[in-house]
Amino acid sequence: MDRKKQALRRPDTRTSVPKFHRSALAALLFSTLVAFGALYGPWIRNAAMSPALPTAHWVSPRQAGVEPHCFDLDVEQPDIYGRQAGIDPDVQTTKYCEDLELLHGEGLDGWSMLSCDPNRAGWNTVLGPIRNPRPRGALWMFNYAAAARVYANGTAIDRPALLRLDGFPKEKDFHPIGADVVPAAQRNARGDASGPHRLFVINHAGKWSTIEVFDLHAASTASGWYAKYVQTIDHPSAAHQPNALVALGPNELLVTQDHLFPLRARPFSQLREIYTLVYGEPAASVLASIASIRSLSKLLMRAETILGLPTGFVTRVHLEEHTGKVTVSLFDRGIAFANGISRSPNGKVIAVASTTMPGVLLYRRRENEAGKAHDSDWVRSDKIFTPNRADNIAFSRSNDQAGAADVFGSGSKLVVTGAISGIKMLKFARDPTNMSKASPSWVAAISPKRADTPDTDDPAPLPSQKMLLRSHADYSVKTLYQGHKPTRLAEPYLGYKFVGIASAAGASLDETVGGGSLLVAGIFSDPGVMVCYGVGL
Repeated sequence: MDRKKQALRRPDTRTSVPKFHRSALAALLFSTLVAFGALYGPWIRNAAMSPALPTAHWVSPRQAGVEPHCFDLDVEQPDIYGRQAGIDPDVQTTKYCEDLELLHGEGLDGWSMLSCDPNRAGWNTVLGPIRNPRPRGALWMFNYAAAARVYANGTAIDRPALLRLDGFPKEKDFHPIGADVVPAAQRNARGDASGPHRLFVINHAGKWSTIEVFDLHAASTASGWYAKYVQTIDHPSAAHQPNALVALGPNELLVTQDHLFPLRARPFSQLREIYTLVYGEPAASVLASIASIRSLSKLLMRAETILGLPTGFVTRVHLEEHTGKVTVSLFDRGIAFANGISRSPNGKVIAVASTTMPGVLLYRRRENEAGKAHDSDWVRSDKIFTPNRADNIAFSRSNDQAGAADVFGSGSKLVVTGAISGIKMLKFARDPTNMSKASPSWVAAISPKRADTPDTDDPAPLPSQKMLLRSHADYSVKTLYQGHKPTRLAEPYLGYKFVGIASAAGASLDETVGGGSLLVAGIFSDPGVMVCYGVGL
């Protein structure tokens, strides 16, 4: 018998899995897939959806039959920093604006701060790319209340102007995103509104991110405002992967950290300090070792985003007034892509956006037996899904008294801005100049339901109910704005030629000005800010 036949007749000595074990393993695998599908199936289906908007531009009118008046702020101004010729831009523009803030308080009401960066297509530390950090971005001041009066009587308008940064180190990059302002009255023990306000700004600088602290000086015209540099917060746990912040006071703030693994990792010792705060040892050392490998950290950051992993967190930062010493504690963890953050007008609710949930998380202060709440003791109380990929969020300004349903104070609503499709946003971020692939925008408002008011359907062309993973028993979600991209106005308005926003990332609503003033910022939109009057729900 030849060797080939002998080989064929040799008994199979390899171990095999018994039939019972194979059946059990198959059953386990099947049940795992079923459980995964039950838990994540709706999320995967929602995340993969790329719905088409029925109309190119829709804004919710305050008064039925009266279309809101909208225009884009396409403004250009010579760069006022003059840091390094050939590196800094000759001009700054209101282009690629990631966020905006409506300022509140004596001397601040009616003003907005715009956070723009014309270089965002080359330097984006969240979605990429991170090619060139040198051309810096800028902050702008805009009097939206004065612009509303202009709309009413047709007079000249005070156009947006660059905010001068006095004393800011010339060698530092400046790529502003989230910001917040504390009124001067809150800084002074006597409640005196004189003196500078406190400004915090997240700076996605070249080496790694920081938080810049300024004293903000107000003026009657946009060009008269300036900010005096105070210090840079470079604490690793305060600025690990910062996305947005909200000030709890002149020396205390909450900062969202959108990912566990950063695109630009700090040294191992600092990474271990960050992860120790979030998870403790021995996990901290393991995570720091992984994050120190930049290519691996970048890959894992992408996985966090695509899979919607709950790995983001929020840190609480305390700044000592006279020494500048920074201490950091953990506010919460386990948040999928922790993004925007805001505090309600009555101070009782903190909202955090979770982009890949998608939706927002609400936190309330825990009360003791005497019914008193401590400002350092917050608990997660609600999860509200949104129809968009929740990015930046802001509580609206309103004078409405909603009675028992006034959860946020003064009848305020929570404005949630984001992309309609996460996939389209990721694609558009790679080439934001290609407007044929523009990521559409969706601005929604979350309102506490009222017993005396029936809950009506969302009248938007694409109703929010069609995209919500699940509705909430106590809150309604309705659309303020849906749009594709900037389009040319039939007739220029006070020199402004466009209307509409692509890739909206932030918006704010003031229902007390202009019959309802809505400002929308587009992270990859040119022009980057849209202003609308006559907006409401």
